[in-house]
Amino acid sequence: MKEQKLKTWHIILLIIIALTYLGLKLWQLHWPEAIVELKGQKLQVLVAKIPQHQYKGLGGRESLAEYDGMLFIYPEKKKLGIVMRDMEFPIDIVWLDSGVVIDLVTNVPLEEDIPEAQLTRYYPRKEVNLVLELPAGWVEKHDVAIGDRLILVED
Repeated sequence: MKEQKLKTWHIILLIIIALTYLGLKLWQLHWPEAIVELKGQKLQVLVAKIPQHQYKGLGGRESLAEYDGMLFIYPEKKKLGIVMRDMEFPIDIVWLDSGVVIDLVTNVPLEEDIPEAQLTRYYPRKEVNLVLELPAGWVEKHDVAIGDRLILVED
């Protein structure tokens, strides 16, 4: 009788572990969204807050589809390097510190068939806690400059 109860508890524990693992994997598939404003333009963006989303970024996507960009949020300030890993379209990169534009680079080209270690790394001039990726040409079209503010409208 005791052995049967122990087996039952082992099975229950394994089921709980499996369901927890499955739940975590499904949660990683969900990309949060937000609406932000930059230069008077409201943008619907995907939000990358967790390491898996931050690593993947826009890589592997053919386009932004119905989104205007992707916002990366980091818990602490650092010099965040961006690479064009698995990218299929060029982008503009805007680095921000608490919503203020600190640095930017426009029309970042694709780097196809290049090993990870050889990808160009783009860094801001100062530590930041936000990165906004936009379609190539957006920054120039809207005259985004250092010192401009990004405002969270809705998350």
